[in-house]
Amino acid sequence: MLKFVLTTLFILSTVLQADSKIDKLVEQLGAETYKERKVAEMELWKLLPDSESALRKAANSDDPEINIRAKRVLDKFEKGLLPGISEEVKAKIDTFWSSPKKSIFIRDWIYSSEFKDIPTIVTLMKLAERRSETIWVRDLTSHRNFFSNLYLNYRETAYYEYFIRKYAEQGLKGIYLNWVKKNDRAEKEIAYYAKHPDKKSENIKSIQQSLYRMTGNKEEADKLMEGDFKAQLSQLIKSKEYGKILENKNLIQSNHAIGEEKFKLLFKRLSGDSEKYKLAKQVMIDEYGSVVNKTFHLNTLHALMANGEIKEAEAIAKKLVPLWYTRILSLKGDIKEIIKFGNEGNNSRSASYVAYELSRLFKKEDCIKWLEKVKLQDLDDRWLYYFAKASVYAYGLEASFDFFVDNIESIQSNSRYQLYYALCPAFSSLASYLVGYKNTEIRENFSLLKKFVLKTLNEEELKEFYTKVSFNNGRVSETKVRLIFDAALYLGDEKKLKDHREEYLKYDRNKIREGKRLFLNEEYQDALDVLETVKVTDLEFKSILYLKAHSFKQLGKTEEFSKTMKLLKDSPTWTLELNYRFIEFLKDVGDKEFVAYILDQFQYSSSVTNSKILEQLIDHNITKGDADQAQFYSIHYYLNRSKNSLYLYPSFALRLYLNFLRVDFAKKIKEKKVKEAVSVAEDFMAVSPYFYDFHVYVVNCLEEKNYKKESAEYFKKYMKYYESLLDQSPVNSTAMNDWAWSAALCNKSLDKAEKLARNAVKLAPGNANLLDTLAEVLFRKGDSEEAVKVQTKACELVPPDDYSAFRAKLSRFKGTLK
Repeated sequence: MLKFVLTTLFILSTVLQADSKIDKLVEQLGAETYKERKVAEMELWKLLPDSESALRKAANSDDPEINIRAKRVLDKFEKGLLPGISEEVKAKIDTFWSSPKKSIFIRDWIYSSEFKDIPTIVTLMKLAERRSETIWVRDLTSHRNFFSNLYLNYRETAYYEYFIRKYAEQGLKGIYLNWVKKNDRAEKEIAYYAKHPDKKSENIKSIQQSLYRMTGNKEEADKLMEGDFKAQLSQLIKSKEYGKILENKNLIQSNHAIGEEKFKLLFKRLSGDSEKYKLAKQVMIDEYGSVVNKTFHLNTLHALMANGEIKEAEAIAKKLVPLWYTRILSLKGDIKEIIKFGNEGNNSRSASYVAYELSRLFKKEDCIKWLEKVKLQDLDDRWLYYFAKASVYAYGLEASFDFFVDNIESIQSNSRYQLYYALCPAFSSLASYLVGYKNTEIRENFSLLKKFVLKTLNEEELKEFYTKVSFNNGRVSETKVRLIFDAALYLGDEKKLKDHREEYLKYDRNKIREGKRLFLNEEYQDALDVLETVKVTDLEFKSILYLKAHSFKQLGKTEEFSKTMKLLKDSPTWTLELNYRFIEFLKDVGDKEFVAYILDQFQYSSSVTNSKILEQLIDHNITKGDADQAQFYSIHYYLNRSKNSLYLYPSFALRLYLNFLRVDFAKKIKEKKVKEAVSVAEDFMAVSPYFYDFHVYVVNCLEEKNYKKESAEYFKKYMKYYESLLDQSPVNSTAMNDWAWSAALCNKSLDKAEKLARNAVKLAPGNANLLDTLAEVLFRKGDSEEAVKVQTKACELVPPDDYSAFRAKLSRFKGTLK
């Protein structure tokens, strides 16, 4: 107690002494000599901000010397010209105040000073606010590495706190809420905004609302929800009050959250009122399904398929949108219906589609008969793809290339991209760069592309190929340099790899790709050496830290591993796109634990808008057994994926419905209504066996919940689809592969799966996907040694863009040998 009292007295005496000194210096501003006045002015400036209060009083003094000199010191203070700053920074401050675009000036300053002047910059931003000038933080983040650098240099300072809060106040609150959750500071932030009642805007109301919800204070959160239609919608979805959503005029107006008819139809179905839903569906079909207007009938098709109404959608598509109808037929896979469509259409388009479907069934003679009915000039868009894909099967890749090169002028230029997807799907980006849409030299360029895909370029042609890909209008872009490097990898051209490496590694994103490749190749020190040269980027921040940490681990550097992992785990996430890419990589390397850790950061957040992340969150919550939360994200996924979108093709529209179906299945299993759950899954199987991931999920879910008999029966029914394809054509390597892949993922009938996978590889020995399936089957059977050999071959054949998943699997296989 005595120590506390003495300490308090010492502090008070120090403060009083400081105040006394400041008061004397203020008096000295009016001293007789110039030197005394100048010294006092300088000393009061050095004592800022402690001297501010006394200076403000002095600025109202009757003594003109005290008045003028006090105002002069305050003017410096209000401009950020504080003690200790360099002449260089003083010059920048002067430029800042005269700059018409202060946000851009600040951005350039931050990056040119490598984040060293952040304290000064924060002071200037605060001073600009006092003058009602806004510095937009989003302008500062446009260089891709703002928050990652801020985190590394200032994570435990008020500067980091300032920027992260300011970003939220200006309308982007994702990173802020993530930071609040990670540091358990919702109560502190509520107190902060209570102390700053001057901060008033819709954005801040939204922030406060989120903070109250974090603390469980629903009453206060609801008070702040007035006028925030997005928050109202999210809360009604969360509480499953779908009827109230439809009654809320603010939400269903055309310019608000669910103004489109397809959204209203969804909520009518979810509300459980089957009569209202049935009536709304019929009204939509009657009003829009018969009108030949793209906006109307595509919206109708989209809405019907996304609600599982396949028959109604099929009837409209057949009548109004033949291309959509073909895609629905592909999902069903009924060859009799497909041939009937071809006969009824009796034109080049329908013939090209039937030929395509017959090629998928490996019916070569029938495929050729339908191809002969097609006139190339009649085809555009997807119809050209159907024809090209069937041609590759019927006549071979080389002959197909020659045919299209000879007939290139008769193909509409805006449809040529369909040829890239058909002839060289793994290199469609590179093909578009090389061939382009211009007619000049298009034949020559297509010939070069053909030789590249077939790996038959000679040395001279190889030089021409690289030149044409790398240069467009005299400039080289980062993407093209990457394409060249990937092409060299694909061709196995070590000399070109070496020649282009320096140019390739000029770009940080390419360094990250190369670091990832080296990591997967188990060249850990080389991976670290490349990654150390990367300027930290927001988009890849977590990925870089993860690669570094696990490279350290593999090299036995446990201290560096622990430090880097702590840095990674403590970092708030500022961009959803980063997490999507990062999560995909984590899944490739089999780190399920860290995937769950990352996804848990977004739980119960309605601010997630990235459809890829929403898909991951649906999976995550189904796995956790939280059907309500999975439903919440299924609805947000539907809203985000469907907003202002007409051209979601049937497979995508059906995927929207499948999310709800999976939630329904999981819920019924949890309630031990296994018969109802299986019935739901079998109904969808009748619509489309196409979505193998759903059917595999059903088999595995039943197995895990100890419904072994039901699991085995469902597996048998599902596999009949592939068996029917093999009955139609015993040389259908795709059906063999799909049977084997599904069996491997379900861990069932592995002996038969191995036999079919081996047969598929014999039929197409150069196909990386078939080898990958065989390796997976062997690994599941416990033959890791042969699995490693087969997967190594697959890695040698796979194009660079698909390399990561294949190589990660090989590393896991090798891990079991160790």
